[in-house]
Amino acid sequence: MRASWTVGAELVAGSCVVGVVMWLSGGMPAMAAQEAVLSPGYFVKFEVQGGPTAFFTEVSSLGSESEVVEQKIVSANGQTIIKSLPGRLKWKEIVLRRGLTTDMSFWVWRAQVEAGNLQAASLKFSITLLNTSLQPFARWEGVGGWPSKLVTLSHDRNAPVPMLEELTIVHSGLTRTQ
Repeated sequence: MRASWTVGAELVAGSCVVGVVMWLSGGMPAMAAQEAVLSPGYFVKFEVQGGPTAFFTEVSSLGSESEVVEQKIVSANGQTIIKSLPGRLKWKEIVLRRGLTTDMSFWVWRAQVEAGNLQAASLKFSITLLNTSLQPFARWEGVGGWPSKLVTLSHDRNAPVPMLEELTIVHSGLTRTQ
């Protein structure tokens, strides 16, 4: 029995080899081999259709996942085979962070949810990552977004970093467009 890290290393190495072979054979665009990497000095622009627009310093959980459903199949020779299939699609909650500002627009948007007016609060939105020259680097567009959580994070008033505001967005779908 091999150590689990050895198997993992072989899988990673195998994936790299497959990627290079695909690229060399023309099965993968040349751009994929020269992917740009986002620099540490990026900005996050969050725009809500008919609502607030703001810049954030952090964003996380842009994506989705599928539950894994196991299906048992009996082969012709009577052997049981377990097949993994994609189940229910789940969209990740998006978390945005920024320094606390005097802008109240997200608090007003959150108040709609608190008042039970989810229909008015569910809006289309976009998230654009900007490089240090403020040029768009990547963009996602979402539907049915509403603020499930808006909090200020605890802070030591003597700390050299500003107090943070954290916004969590729940949504019905997200597509990367750039």
